Amino acid sequence: MISGFVFAKVYAGQRTAGRDFALRRFARLYPLHFVTLLIVALLQLAATALVGSNLIYQYNDPYHFALQLVFASNWGLESGFSFNGPIWSVSVEVLVYLLFWLVAEHLLKRGILGPLAMVAGAGVMLKTGLGEEQIWQCVQYFFIGAALYRIAGHHARPVRDLAIVVALAAAGAAAFVMLSADLRVSNLLVPVAIVLVGCAAIIDLHKAGAKARALAFIGDSTYGIYLWHVPLQVATLIVLHRLGIAAEARSSPLFFTAFLLVACTAGWLSFTFFEKPANRWVLRRAERRAQSEMNPAAPPVT
Repeated sequence: MISGFVFAKVYAGQRTAGRDFALRRFARLYPLHFVTLLIVALLQLAATALVGSNLIYQYNDPYHFALQLVFASNWGLESGFSFNGPIWSVSVEVLVYLLFWLVAEHLLKRGILGPLAMVAGAGVMLKTGLGEEQIWQCVQYFFIGAALYRIAGHHARPVRDLAIVVALAAAGAAAFVMLSADLRVSNLLVPVAIVLVGCAAIIDLHKAGAKARALAFIGDSTYGIYLWHVPLQVATLIVLHRLGIAAEARSSPLFFTAFLLVACTAGWLSFTFFEKPANRWVLRRAERRAQSEMNPAAPPVT
C-alpha cells in the first residue's frame, strides 16, 4: 500500500519509458537481493554440513535458486519458500510494478475511480481463482495506496478527506471485530493498513510532518531489515549449534530484543553503505552506457 502511494506520486499521470522505470526498480531492489541470496545459499551449505539439514526454508536447490535470481520465487512456479524467503513479497510486487507502469499515465484521470477499478478487478480475479492469490491481493493493496495518494495529492481538502477515509476504515474494522465470528488477523489487514497509511499521509501534510522527516532513516532501513533478518537468523542458529547453547535460549525476550536491535542496525548500515551506493553505481553505469550508444565515436567508458 505504501508502494502504491509512492509510485502514484512519482509516476502517475505521466509517460515513463519502460527502460527507465525498470532500471530504477532494478537498481533499488536487485543488488541487496543478489547479495543476501548468495549469503543465504552459502549459509545453508554450512548448515547442511554442520547441522545436517537446511534451516528455516527447505527448498534450497538449483531450480529454486534460478527462480530467486530472476525474482520469480513466488509466481506459482515454486514448490515452497526457498533461500531468503521474505523476498516473496518483492517477487510478487515486481509483477504489480509492470501492471502499474502499463496504466500509470491514465490511472488518476478520473480521480480515485481508476485505482478503485484496479482494486475491483483484482477482487474479481481473486473470486474466480485465476492466478496466484497473493498477486491479486498485492494488486489490491498497491492500488488502494494509489487511491490514498490521489486524495492526499489532489483533493482541495486532503486532510479532511483522508480523515474521513481513516475513520470509515477504523469503523469497518471495529464493526467486523464486534460482529464477525471469524476474527483472523488476515481479515483486518486491509482496513488497518488504510488507517496506518492514511494517518501517515495526514501527518505528512500537517506541519508536524516536517519534524517527522527526521525519522526517515527508519523507512530507508526497512528493505535492509527485511532481507537481512533471515541470513542473520540462519547464521545465529549455526553459531548457537556450534557453541552448544540450548534451543531455549533463543526463545527468551532478551534474546529476541537483541536480535531485533541487530537486525535494525544491519538494515541501516545496509542502506547507508551498500544499497544507496549500489543504486547510484547501477544508475551511473547505465547512464554512461546510454551515452556511449548515442555517441559511438566516443572512447569506451572504463
